[in-house]
Amino acid sequence: MRLFWQTVQESVQSNIRELNERSLFEMKEGMPTAVRNEVEQAFAAAERDVSLIKPLCKLLQDKGLFEQFQDRFFSLVRRRGG
Repeated sequence: MRLFWQTVQESVQSNIRELNERSLFEMKEGMPTAVRNEVEQAFAAAERDVSLIKPLCKLLQDKGLFEQFQDRFFSLVRRRGG
């Protein structure tokens, strides 16, 4: 147990730095900026390539964001004929 606690204490600063570098502490419209950027990039890619609509759907579901983006997602599906 002591080894575990020491490992956690020694790694906390580097973990916080890494999370900060990935923008996981910054919030944009109610979610981490990095997640928002990932979703926006996935939507842009699906706009260009219809085969990326299903992976976009999976991303939204995996992140628990489908309900928040469902109108935009279904609009994309209607426009792209998916």
